[in-house]
Amino acid sequence: MKRLSVRLRYLAGYLLVLIPILLFSLALYFSTVERSTQYINTTSLQQFTYAAENISTIVTRLESSANSALALEEILGVDEYGRRCVQSDERLCETLAAMEERLYPQAEVLFFLRGDNAIYTADGRILYHAWEARHADQLSLTMSRFYQKLMVLREPSLVPLKPADLTQSKGGLAYVAPIPAGDSLPTAMLIYLLDSSLIEEEFSNYLGSLPGDLYLYDSVYARLYTYTANDTPLMPFDNMIKIRGTGLQRVEHNGRHLVLLKTPDIQLNLNCAMVVDADIFYAELRGTQLLITALIALLILIIVILAIWTAFYNYKPIGDLVTHITGAEPPSWREPDELSLIRSAFDEQTSEHERLTNHLLELQPVVAQQLVRRLISGKITSRESFLQLTRNADAPFTRPYNAAFCIPIPKAEQHADLVLQRITRFQPARCTVCWGDLLTDNVLCMIVNFACEGEESPADASLRLAQQLSDQLSEGLPLAVRVGVGRACEDPLLLPESFAEARTAIQLAPRGSKCVFLYDPQPDRNAETSTLSETPALNLLTEGIRRGEKSVALSAFDDVMRFILNTTESFAYFRFCSAEMLTQVVHLARSLHLPVEQRRISSLIDYRSQAEFSRNVIPFIEELCTRQQENIQREDSLLNQRVLDFILDAYKRPDLSIQLVSDELDIPRAQITVLLRESVGQNFVQYVSYLRMNEFKRLLTETDKTIKDCVMEIGYCDVPNFLRKFKSIEGMTPGQYRAMNGGENTADA
Repeated sequence: MKRLSVRLRYLAGYLLVLIPILLFSLALYFSTVERSTQYINTTSLQQFTYAAENISTIVTRLESSANSALALEEILGVDEYGRRCVQSDERLCETLAAMEERLYPQAEVLFFLRGDNAIYTADGRILYHAWEARHADQLSLTMSRFYQKLMVLREPSLVPLKPADLTQSKGGLAYVAPIPAGDSLPTAMLIYLLDSSLIEEEFSNYLGSLPGDLYLYDSVYARLYTYTANDTPLMPFDNMIKIRGTGLQRVEHNGRHLVLLKTPDIQLNLNCAMVVDADIFYAELRGTQLLITALIALLILIIVILAIWTAFYNYKPIGDLVTHITGAEPPSWREPDELSLIRSAFDEQTSEHERLTNHLLELQPVVAQQLVRRLISGKITSRESFLQLTRNADAPFTRPYNAAFCIPIPKAEQHADLVLQRITRFQPARCTVCWGDLLTDNVLCMIVNFACEGEESPADASLRLAQQLSDQLSEGLPLAVRVGVGRACEDPLLLPESFAEARTAIQLAPRGSKCVFLYDPQPDRNAETSTLSETPALNLLTEGIRRGEKSVALSAFDDVMRFILNTTESFAYFRFCSAEMLTQVVHLARSLHLPVEQRRISSLIDYRSQAEFSRNVIPFIEELCTRQQENIQREDSLLNQRVLDFILDAYKRPDLSIQLVSDELDIPRAQITVLLRESVGQNFVQYVSYLRMNEFKRLLTETDKTIKDCVMEIGYCDVPNFLRKFKSIEGMTPGQYRAMNGGENTADA
């Protein structure tokens, strides 16, 4: 019963998770809506206040302009009847034009003299009825009793300008200032006309398109300006002014939810109010509400679907997982033990992973040795290839200098094993070390990437490291392990020359207590023996030809020539030394089976200057290096082909091993590994497994042999282990593979 209630436990678990998620989502929803509402209220009220303040600022500017219009009073005079009159119409119009230019925003400035039937504009004097006719299409000035207002005003006031079509809400404002100011019975009026578009523009700059009804009124609730978005106002003006308070208020009128914005200007006795439909005012909030609601609904739907799917279909994926991992059918649903099977398979895979990890760690030294062999043999020709191999070997060469060491392997087998063990543990501070064995030459090569300490030179630093290496290798041995040191270089691609120098230093090293030998192309001229045959550079020249390294050989040839020229200034002695050098080079070429014609030798010794000798010998040395490199590559290719042919012939043998190949072909195991890595990119075990797996697939699809016979034929004795390995690689059993690829027999025996 407990096992059957697992689905209910899954379902209850997901629903329990759903409850706090739902509560959190609701809390987030209401919190977000509240914050968004508050943000809209604050922002809208602030923008509305800014717009109202701009209207007040405009009126203040008009008032300031009127107060500063002293020039108008000077233009007024008294006629013969004792009445006020304009002394100069032209001067008055110029003054009005100057006042209009100084105003911002732009407004039309007029001058009206009581008792006169004309009105003055910046363009000139015009009869009042003609000026009314000019604005007849926009304003109904007579019907607004504007003229009567001008006749009775005593103080500066805002006068509404109603539209000609009274069904429209738009109009304008006029600011009227008596002149002279403070007179109990002013005789003239200065008029500023503000168009309705100017008022709308001020509010639209902050609120966008006006979303509702806009009202401007004074302290006695006389309406100065009205704007309605529709033909019918949202709330009548008389009802709106009855609502007390300022700021933002939510009100209701005729069943509609409205938002009322109010802001007063006590100094100017000017009030601004706007009525907006709540749905329009909070339109931006609706999108946020819909998005959050959709996300919450989607989250709930996903959790419910996931709960139902997990509760009623959990056994099928678990069973498929058991089948996939273990290769066996899952147990009966009455006694499910999938977790135990999965745990056992996981432990087995973990062990396999650890084994593979350890195998990779074991391969790192092999990769490092391969790096060393390829580097000193000149097979790495680009910086990018070198950096890639150093990353694979986990040996970053980040320090400025590099040097190659050559260590002869002791003849005693127990001493050689001890040296190999100790050389792997040589890791000096602030250095990167890689080593490789050249078993055919019975020497070890070590490459050290290092930095100098203090003021020491790179040569001193390399000698110090070589001495540390010799001391560590010689500890506890009856003989001192000698170390040859090549010149330090900054470019790692020059390490082939450094190793050739290190090997030359070992070959020329005298017996004695000294264990570290640095290559010196120029021996001491004061020494008792300073003949050409004892010159390290000549040995390095022959070593470069023997290895087919042009750069090494040519560099050594330069050192030889420099030694000869430093030894004597006699041309006869120069010919003697050059003949000795050519004799050794020709003797070496014949020992390496490199063809050297007698006519070529005769042409080399027929020269008349040292420069001519160098021009003749350098192509000869390059030719020898090229042919020797071809011979080395040919021998490597033949050796590689021998190994591959032997493995292809014997990969079905159950007793096949790398030791068997080594014994049969008389090739060291390490060299076989290196050859396979370079030719097929795999080690011995991987390559043999690859061949056997391909042969097994061929037998499945082209023969009717049983699966067991196919496994035995390719050299495997542990059939179950091979079948698990096949399934892990191909993702199916051998029987399924045979059926899918049209094999002769689908029986999975």
